[in-house]
Amino acid sequence: MVDAQALEKYNSKLKLSEGSSSTQGSSTNSSYHAISQGIKHVQAYTNKPWIIDSRATNHMIGASNLFTSYIPCSGKDKVRVADGSMVPITGHGSIRCTKTLSLSPVLHVPNFPINLLSVSSITKSLNCRGWFDPSHCAFQELGTGRILGTGTVHNGLYYLDEGSDEVAFASKMSPCQELLLLHRRLGHPSFAAMSRSYPSLFNACPRESLICDACEFAKHTRVPYPSLKLRSNKLFDVIHSDVWGPCEVYSISGHRWFVTFIDGFSRYTWLYLLKHKNDVFVVFKDLYALIKNKFGNTIKVLRSDNGTEYVNHEFEQFLVSNGIEHQTTCVNTPEQNGVAGRKNRHLLEIACSLMFIMNVPKFLWGEAMKTTIYLINRMPLRVLDNKSPAELLLN
Repeated sequence: MVDAQALEKYNSKLKLSEGSSSTQGSSTNSSYHAISQGIKHVQAYTNKPWIIDSRATNHMIGASNLFTSYIPCSGKDKVRVADGSMVPITGHGSIRCTKTLSLSPVLHVPNFPINLLSVSSITKSLNCRGWFDPSHCAFQELGTGRILGTGTVHNGLYYLDEGSDEVAFASKMSPCQELLLLHRRLGHPSFAAMSRSYPSLFNACPRESLICDACEFAKHTRVPYPSLKLRSNKLFDVIHSDVWGPCEVYSISGHRWFVTFIDGFSRYTWLYLLKHKNDVFVVFKDLYALIKNKFGNTIKVLRSDNGTEYVNHEFEQFLVSNGIEHQTTCVNTPEQNGVAGRKNRHLLEIACSLMFIMNVPKFLWGEAMKTTIYLINRMPLRVLDNKSPAELLLN
């Protein structure tokens, strides 16, 4: 490699010897021209930027002086270039492009006109990911999230930035990119909280651009079901049912579950305490006999979830033989059985309030539930135009 400082000294001596003979002058000029061409040839390779190519299978370079480690090859191996020709590979090794980015293996292809950085090769060798936007690109280490290198678009090509690091990358980011980066680093707080912490940065970002996919997946909740405000037109047209339990404390009678049956028209509720969850079928037959004998009516539709206490051969046979339609909810969709679900929650809230205020021991929870159901059936409800369920059921 030619020393540029030595060339400058030689040039100054050349100017002092302008009175020499023409033969000596021509020799000196030709020597100067050869030295200058050598320096330009070396600088042409060292100053060439790295072009980031997603179709290249390997990193390639035409100069050998940039390698930090180099292994010569026989020249028998060849690589196909853009014009379709095959050119020999004379060696391969490692090259340090920036202070944070080293490439290996890099193929040495003599007289190759550009420095080529392969996206597939760098992501595989450095275990990183590359992402591209219309004006910039970056390579980020998967394990640590550290920025290894960045690129900028010029004339439709991505060029690797010299000395690119995370600080330089941050300076190139748009306000939205910077705010999203801070959002991830701070543990994904809400953008309302971000607006208070970084008001100037937040005001510079369009609201529609502030979208975090991780937050959408991790924090999303199911949209509440709209209330259709539909009621049955007659008594016992639809019976809603749901089971609660098991309670961690046995009741005084040894129960751990309870099941409710709610009439869709009057909202009158029957509650049965259960020792075992599969006792639902037994108490439903009791309810069916009660409605038939006391009110001279029959149940038309039973609506419940898909629990095995409702969906089993014995239960289904009874429903079919008595002409009762069984409507079940979709799997993992308790909202479709909202009448029974809300009723059970209401019962538990009232029962707990009664037990707290009276300082009742927990094993009396079953008696508290019976008291609660007696009171609720006799309290006026807004959905019933301020009439009580017992009033509608018993006229």
